[in-house]
Amino acid sequence: MERAPHHLSGPAGGQAYSLLPGVWTTVPAGYLSAGQSGYSGQVDPGIRPSFTGCVRYQSDDAYNAIYSCANAINGGTYGYNNLQQYTTTIYHKFDENWHVTFEGWNMHQNITPNAASPYYGVVPDQFLNQNNVFPVATCKGNIQPSCTSSEWSVLTYLNYKFSPQDNLSWRAEYFNDITGQRTGFATSYFNYAMGWQHWFTPTITIRPEVAFYNSLKTPAFSNGTQSHATIFSADLIWHY
Repeated sequence: MERAPHHLSGPAGGQAYSLLPGVWTTVPAGYLSAGQSGYSGQVDPGIRPSFTGCVRYQSDDAYNAIYSCANAINGGTYGYNNLQQYTTTIYHKFDENWHVTFEGWNMHQNITPNAASPYYGVVPDQFLNQNNVFPVATCKGNIQPSCTSSEWSVLTYLNYKFSPQDNLSWRAEYFNDITGQRTGFATSYFNYAMGWQHWFTPTITIRPEVAFYNSLKTPAFSNGTQSHATIFSADLIWHY
């Protein structure tokens, strides 16, 4: 469903006035897909019809936008990466050079083996003995053999374009791996990063970045021996 600013296209080329400014779009209008179709092991709970759908709003002047998505929703029973994800992103443009983005997301799996339970492993799980096993959860204070594993994050990007071919980005993020399934450690993290994007041509971009990560509750880097990490990275993108 998409609407042009201030009006809707009516039958036979007519137009109906709308009281709401901006453009509303479902992106896409919801569809079913085979969940985790790349998995090649035993029959997995994630290999089933899954719903993915998004809705987007953009103001008439294109200075503000909101984009929300539900990704691969199918019940979320523990299996190979059968994550249920919900994300909302808010964009704002100050002027032609300054832009800011805010994002929040949540992911979870249900009936995840609970390594903190005294009953963990009593009933073998068919996915725990595979080479590419997906991590289990550590649901502290829960003695049940399974639990709902979850993690969430909030982050922001600030972007500044200082030339037609260059822009700088600053990123700050708080990430909470509540049950330790995503990172292996039940802890929260804070990270901030600085990056530069340069377009050599309309089809070639380079993006170097330096990021600083901090594990706030327990050491989670270098096999659980350090609470901080500094990572330099870069990629070269060929657009085609």
